[in-house]
Amino acid sequence: MLDELIKNIKNESERILVIGFAETATAIGNYVASKLPNCVYQMQTTREMLEEKAMIEFKEEHSHAPTQLLYGKTEVLKKVNQVIFVEDEITTGKTIINFIEEIKKINSNIKYAVASILNWQDEETSKLYKELGIETYYFIKGKIKDINAKIDIETEQEFNSESEPKDKINCLKVKSELCNLKATRLGKTPIKDLNFYSQYIFDKVKKVSNIINQVVEEENKEILVIGTEEFMYEPLLFAGYLEKNTKNNVFYQATTRSPIEVSKENNYILHTRYRFNSCYEENRTTYLYNLKKYDYIFIITDSEPTDEFIECMSKIWAGIGCDFNKIEIISFGGQDE
Repeated sequence: MLDELIKNIKNESERILVIGFAETATAIGNYVASKLPNCVYQMQTTREMLEEKAMIEFKEEHSHAPTQLLYGKTEVLKKVNQVIFVEDEITTGKTIINFIEEIKKINSNIKYAVASILNWQDEETSKLYKELGIETYYFIKGKIKDINAKIDIETEQEFNSESEPKDKINCLKVKSELCNLKATRLGKTPIKDLNFYSQYIFDKVKKVSNIINQVVEEENKEILVIGTEEFMYEPLLFAGYLEKNTKNNVFYQATTRSPIEVSKENNYILHTRYRFNSCYEENRTTYLYNLKKYDYIFIITDSEPTDEFIECMSKIWAGIGCDFNKIEIISFGGQDE
């Protein structure tokens, strides 16, 4: 699907900057940047507060976490010919227009485009984009329509706090110059060789993991890889590596700030929702969906996980009945020495 989207993108500009939007499109943005021949730099918006001063700050009004930040060096914006914004979906596109106005304060001679999986723009906003010279690329275009469909909404699945686990899931730390919190948010030259990057991430996990050798040697096990919020691309590559290089069934999802309703109805895709503390910030609420018992679980993050997050993960997976000896939290938390 993404490869089909990328094929439609004109690659005429000599120096392209790809900007992926947090949180959902960070992985998509990384992938698009890796595949576009003329993409020389990639950035992502973020909701994380870093020590560095943000280059641009703006509001995404319709979002449940509206403040978006763009970190990096302004020199990058002065050296590129085109910016391609990458989103999972675009509705009105007003946020991107506001974003462009901020970039124009740094460089007014940049062309703009938006690449999204879904495009829900109406005729008025599509016309506005054409007038502004903003090209749009998408995999599916349609219209949002309220058909008044009704489902029986269930409350989220609370983890069983009554069955306090005796232990906590083991949290292991590995240093990485490519995958730490700052490296993924300050902007970088896109990594074009995904085989190299997947191997790199696997080797980093293998350096500290106590269960990775079992996963590689065993067959027909169910493996779950979990990314955390904006850090979803590298864990996804790790999951892809396991799928390609082992004889197991590999599944992937990432924790998210998005509170999606769940239902027990058979024709509805989300049946259970688990609410818990974020691994980045104590008072931030995040979610996982449709959890079940797996043979092995890797939770991979670029943060220093909070104690509350580790405790929540321990309670959730204990309630589901998973073996703690086959679950690991892997933290890419620093710089290589």
